Amino acid sequence: MQRKEMELEGSLRSFTVPDILQFLANAKMTGTLSIWREEYHIDLVIREGKIVNSSALNRPRKLGDMLVYRGFLKRLELMEVLGAQKNLDRGRLLGQILLEREMINKNALRDVLKLQLEDEIWELFSWQDGQFKFEHRKDIDTSNIVVEIDIEPLLIEGSRRQDEWARIIKSIPGNEVVFAIQNVPENFDNATKLPENEWMILSLINGIFNVGSIVDRSGLGKFETYRILNTFISSGMIKEKSPEKALREVMRDSAPTGVVSSLKNVLTQDSPATESMATVSASRKGFSSLFSRSKPTRERTSIQLEFISPLGAIAFFVNSFFETLITIEGFQRSGKQEDRMLCSLWKNTLMQFPKADIICISNGRINVKPLELIIQWENDISKAIHECFDDSYAALMQLTQIIYHIAVERLGDKMATRITAGLLQDFIANIKFKHAKSFELRSWIQEILKI
Repeated sequence: MQRKEMELEGSLRSFTVPDILQFLANAKMTGTLSIWREEYHIDLVIREGKIVNSSALNRPRKLGDMLVYRGFLKRLELMEVLGAQKNLDRGRLLGQILLEREMINKNALRDVLKLQLEDEIWELFSWQDGQFKFEHRKDIDTSNIVVEIDIEPLLIEGSRRQDEWARIIKSIPGNEVVFAIQNVPENFDNATKLPENEWMILSLINGIFNVGSIVDRSGLGKFETYRILNTFISSGMIKEKSPEKALREVMRDSAPTGVVSSLKNVLTQDSPATESMATVSASRKGFSSLFSRSKPTRERTSIQLEFISPLGAIAFFVNSFFETLITIEGFQRSGKQEDRMLCSLWKNTLMQFPKADIICISNGRINVKPLELIIQWENDISKAIHECFDDSYAALMQLTQIIYHIAVERLGDKMATRITAGLLQDFIANIKFKHAKSFELRSWIQEILKI
């Protein structure tokens, strides 16, 4: 039987996290330090006084997003590996799978894991309440250790940051805050001598992304991103935007003014005239007529749908699905703005997939036309816009899943499945694409919704 020996246990009101870590480092202890309060729980694995692992590193989506944002991994590659992790590679760590498939190297993985782990630990330094328990163990599995952090330098840096952090959070109260650029001097251009990291953070401030999204996408960690944002606030260069204005920014009829840089060379004045995004005979209400009362003998008319890429088809399905749901008794909730639900859901989705920001809400519907037209001009999903396409594809997939789960919650599993199947049955066979002809929407919907 595995032998465990209790060494330390108590309240963070009596012993701070730095105090505990200092003791474990000095004594060169080996074991697991558990720290928790309310619903948050983290386990730190200590080997001979050094931190070598954390339960926080087992969050595959967090690690995967960081690898994507820092350019080590493509979005669709991450989606493929996460799918494999749930099936063939169930129970295995994301980092292990990526290394074995030679999709990243060990140094890249180590850098990202170290940043993620340090951010998690520094966050704990400010805790003044909670519980901790250290279990002394000598049988720590060292086979999968990628990162090793000395505690002493961590404590020194953490102490330095705590004082500055107390000042920063007075200006930036949390990850949900949205900032917009204002009062930029006329002579402020590329010649302005800002450090590279500050230029990068500045480029992410667009009145849509919240601070949490900017932290994730910057790859600099929470403290450094907050510090740079606080510098911009102090100089009057950026200002907090109200939630209502940030939501309206997502509701527009054209591409955002700060559209991603990878599209700049594609949008030119010499671009040829374009065709419409999709030739659709269906009404604006999409498939909602399927659930209206009609004569049973009436034959349904075949509808031909032509899209430039799968994005158009997915967006059409999402719009039709949502518009069908809000016509069904029992789906809408009294006292809530259901007409704004789709916009709010899309805004929240963009926080995780920021390169999908060229997609917007127009007249209450998901509008992929700006990106679809660029794909058409390029006659292909070109390399210049591939990252935008991948993020948009992943974002629309997640939005589809979210709306379906809301339908299940409000209408029940059987009703949600019946509605989805009804939307797919009569129309999906007639979809055609200019690109990605092998994409089959019915199978795609059934797979991601598990129906």
